[in-house]
Amino acid sequence: AIVRCWINTNFKHDALLYAAVSTASYRSQIDERLVRQLGLDDCIVESASGVRSLALSVYFAEAIPHPISTRSSSPAPQVPSVTVEFNIVAPTQSDLDSKAIQIVIGSDVLRSHNADILFSSNSMTLFDDDQCKLSIPLVRPENEGTFNSLCIRLHSPQSLWR
Repeated sequence: AIVRCWINTNFKHDALLYAAVSTASYRSQIDERLVRQLGLDDCIVESASGVRSLALSVYFAEAIPHPISTRSSSPAPQVPSVTVEFNIVAPTQSDLDSKAIQIVIGSDVLRSHNADILFSSNSMTLFDDDQCKLSIPLVRPENEGTFNSLCIRLHSPQSLWR
């Protein structure tokens, strides 16, 4: 499943990213190149075992809150979000399309936010950080290069290390 999101507060259309939602991935992951591109290198934390991670808010561009009246009436933008602890993964393909999906929201987030992926309605439901129930549409990117490099594979712990 694929959704559109932002991982910073630059809420512009050209800053929208695609994220794969994967129940097969135990941990959420983000490509090291995207972290560098967004200038988030200084936010990376390295564990004693050498695994590098990064906590980011993922803002769901097309999320619909249920019930709608639970959101603030403030004129400031209220974009629903969840905080995700991403493992940083080293690039495996040097020639990867720059528009390719570089974010994977794994079962760690899906489970902790009570998510359901509903293929019958082409949507995902989950509870955001404010405990508001959201319905998020699943999308299919127009550019096939965005998703045709997605695959599920086993990662050895070394591939998460620098």
